[in-house]
Amino acid sequence: MPRDAAKHLRWDAILKIVAEKGTVRLVDLQKELADKQLAVSPPTLRNDLYALIDGGEALELRRGIITAKASAKTEYEKRSGEQKPEKQGVAVLACALLFPEDALRERVRDNLKDKLGWQSFPVIHLLEGIWQKTHRIVSMDAGSTTHAIAKQMGKRILSFDDCSQLTVVTNAPAVVEELYKTPKVQTIVAGGELRKERYSIVGHLAERCLDAFDIVTDMGFIGATGIDFQRGFTSDSVLETQVKVRLLDSRIRCVVLDHTKISRPGGTFSVFVGFSPQQLDFVLMDDEALRDDDLFRAFRKKLEDANICLLTPSMLGLGGKNANP
Repeated sequence: MPRDAAKHLRWDAILKIVAEKGTVRLVDLQKELADKQLAVSPPTLRNDLYALIDGGEALELRRGIITAKASAKTEYEKRSGEQKPEKQGVAVLACALLFPEDALRERVRDNLKDKLGWQSFPVIHLLEGIWQKTHRIVSMDAGSTTHAIAKQMGKRILSFDDCSQLTVVTNAPAVVEELYKTPKVQTIVAGGELRKERYSIVGHLAERCLDAFDIVTDMGFIGATGIDFQRGFTSDSVLETQVKVRLLDSRIRCVVLDHTKISRPGGTFSVFVGFSPQQLDFVLMDDEALRDDDLFRAFRKKLEDANICLLTPSMLGLGGKNANP
């Protein structure tokens, strides 16, 4: 197992053990990890705990005892603080696809032709049509990566003369909060139940709202909680999945995620889109997705075999994690 995958699997186990017990001695935690085939030395375990605490987890380590503290942060707030530079790179990439200058358009075409060959022409034709529109319509679900895209989108449209209006269809209060005051931007929000963990609007009412809107957007930017190499991109909630499927009903369909979703196994089960060009056009990720190890190569090969185009900032000449358009 790659080092990052083993580390994150161990971190998940640590959090689960401490959450279940409330308080646990360091030596007992080490034994429980060994029982789960995740054995580490005491110094490594301490480093793991310090990394989790520094990352915002509600843990306290004192005199060899780990205690779970009450956390004021929601799951959404925790995720918003993770991989910020990587998510910023994905946000710049998404906006470059939606609002490209002439040079960027050519690089997008070249990447599509290189990866998909003759099968790229229908996608290029759709992109050309969207790029000619002065009023563009996008759909976005709830998540920290799509929130980063909304922030970047609000800045980008103000300096992009070829688009006079942008309409955003979403189930994400954070996206609405980010864009509702921005000139040239209209927001359409699905109504329903607020899921606090993800700061998202879900449920039957949200699904019925999206069905009633009957809008096929120009581009859909949908976040993934994880990847099942056999089945596709996943969410941790069936309620989220039902909304994601509807918001992905676009002319150009994009899944957006950072590279840790590849190396962090487990925790997701509900597939919202498979590895199929009939369901998905682009996967937008940070440059770490190009890492040269077995797991990442297998993921890229999976996309290549499925004729789905992977894009990262460096592929379009946008720089690395902190890319700027």
